[in-house]
Amino acid sequence: FSNRIKKTAIEQLAEMDEHEVVREVQEFYADYYAINPDCFSINLNGTTTSLYGDSFTSWDSTGFSRTVDGVLSVLLSLKKKPLIRYQKQSAMAKRLATELQAMVHELLGIRNGRVDLSEVPGIKPELKEIVLGCDQDPFFQKNMFLNLGDLGANIKGYVDEYQTRTKSNMNIESIADMKRFVEDYPEFRKLSGNVSKHVTLVGELSRLVEQGNMLEVSELEQSLACTDTHNNDLKNLQRLISSPKVNEASKIRLVQLYALRYEKFQAHALPSLIDLLYKNGLSEREIA
Repeated sequence: FSNRIKKTAIEQLAEMDEHEVVREVQEFYADYYAINPDCFSINLNGTTTSLYGDSFTSWDSTGFSRTVDGVLSVLLSLKKKPLIRYQKQSAMAKRLATELQAMVHELLGIRNGRVDLSEVPGIKPELKEIVLGCDQDPFFQKNMFLNLGDLGANIKGYVDEYQTRTKSNMNIESIADMKRFVEDYPEFRKLSGNVSKHVTLVGELSRLVEQGNMLEVSELEQSLACTDTHNNDLKNLQRLISSPKVNEASKIRLVQLYALRYEKFQAHALPSLIDLLYKNGLSEREIA
């Protein structure tokens, strides 16, 4: 078994084993997917298992059980006794804690080490799904913790190396230039291995970042987390909530960060920000 076994399950197994063929029962705590040496997933997604119950403040019973089992399996396999911290206002976090790691995953999603790029405009058939894993992908292992700018610079280094070898004089200054270069020189893949897929991946990330105004969103997130400039933060937050380019999840996350940062600030504007979320089309269920 890949997780803990309930006593009732063992009893049922014994009752069914009429010919006594079961000689041993073992528990191997591996009920999770190891993405990296320092990152795991229990593969919860809205398609197969719901996280929320009747509202965004309550658990779905199946999702809750799966979360508990997955986290418990990690702790037992690593033989770790955790110190769990959670926001006391969150009933979901409190319940989970009581009974018991980022751009690709947020924007595109990583499922069992695979990234679905089938919806990327103009994607080639062989790149509709790519594998991302630090054990099999040296480039990913080396660059997985870099920001988008530094990652783009490292990819350009590989492209520049190939240009030197082929004496190509193509001017490469942007992600789009790199994508065109890979298309014009398909043999580049023989030199770069997995880098060509990362050119495609970074290109899509760049498109999504620009499309969702995410550089400004990220800048405000950092300001809310690290500085104490209420009036400036509030002005930028109101502007981003009203922007049609910013997605709903980012708007809610920014308001949550504002609430955590300025909840004890006497002149905080949380009620008006919540009203602004409603005015920009978010539902009560999304905001709750």
